[in-house]
Amino acid sequence: METILFQNTTTIGIRRQSMQRTKLSRRIITIETDWGIADVKCCDYGHSIRCFPENDSVSRLALENGIGFPDMYQLLQQFAQKHLAAATVLS
Repeated sequence: METILFQNTTTIGIRRQSMQRTKLSRRIITIETDWGIADVKCCDYGHSIRCFPENDSVSRLALENGIGFPDMYQLLQQFAQKHLAAATVLS
């Protein structure tokens, strides 16, 4: 990549840096919602669980229910948060 940059641009220097990543523990669960079945990523953070609907599920359910993507994402996220303990885990 450096060779390409030096040969094809006017740059005379390239900065590099190392990075580290911290990840939350996570699992994907399948829940039955009022709008259909959805996959949701659940992350443990401290003493709480944060839920994030998978984009494929959001897109599919948004189309099936005639709801915009952002609204469907919010609905699924709220549903998962409220019903996580009581939700039917299918897989």
